[in-house]
Amino acid sequence: MITIAILLTLATLTVKLVYDFNLWKKGLSVDHKKEWKLLALGNIPSIVLFSIGAHGLTTHTLFSLPFSGLMIAFFIWLMFDGIYNKLRKFDWWYTGTDDPGDASTDNFLQKLQLWQHVAIKVGGLILAIILFASV
Repeated sequence: MITIAILLTLATLTVKLVYDFNLWKKGLSVDHKKEWKLLALGNIPSIVLFSIGAHGLTTHTLFSLPFSGLMIAFFIWLMFDGIYNKLRKFDWWYTGTDDPGDASTDNFLQKLQLWQHVAIKVGGLILAIILFASV
């Protein structure tokens, strides 16, 4: 089940990357404020499958769901931003300029130093994995 969860997570990440990159190539902007909800919905099966795969159908599964979601969220945040930036020929950690359609996370990261940006994304993912594994 965990393999299926990983594949589903990578599939939703790929769809989002292709969609956003094609809009960017056409000179159109992405409304990140609306699309994060679709991305979250698309990852619900992965969240559930990670929890069931790690804990079976037990009460631990219910407790692990938030940590599974957090783990996937940090993974997608790190990988989407980095790959999307590389596709557009920017640095992996580029956060762009302050545009009206920016994700609130981009606006937040633009105020930070690079080491803080890296610490939040990488550290958040590591912490989420540890929390998920320890439930």
